[in-house]
Amino acid sequence: MANTVYANKVLEAQATELLTTKVNARSLMTIDNDLQESAGMTKTVNKYTYSGTAESLAVGAGSTAANRGSITYSGTDYTVLRLQQAFDYYDEDAMKDDNIVGFMMDGASQIMANKLTTDFYTAIATTSTTHTITNAD
Repeated sequence: MANTVYANKVLEAQATELLTTKVNARSLMTIDNDLQESAGMTKTVNKYTYSGTAESLAVGAGSTAANRGSITYSGTDYTVLRLQQAFDYYDEDAMKDDNIVGFMMDGASQIMANKLTTDFYTAIATTSTTHTITNAD
């Protein structure tokens, strides 16, 4: 049996696919892969709040200064982390059983998914659960 060499790109794609299907909190958040930096870098994420009122107007009438909206924002700094779970195997192991790398990738992705899920719920616990809705008639 010939030794099978796995390209890093193939292993990376498999880990990414397994990981994104295992995180059960995905429906509660938006995964934005564009917010990437190098590990250790600081990323500032701005939260924008728009406020204003709506005004009923007659046909052809312009809005008044009373209903002009405004926006405020505050930035939160996050330190970019890198999540990794490594495993070791020998070529001889893969030659004896060609499923070993796939099962190890699955196990590693489950460990990472569990950490991401725990970190997600920990972050949620630090946020406010009080929301105010105003109705401007």
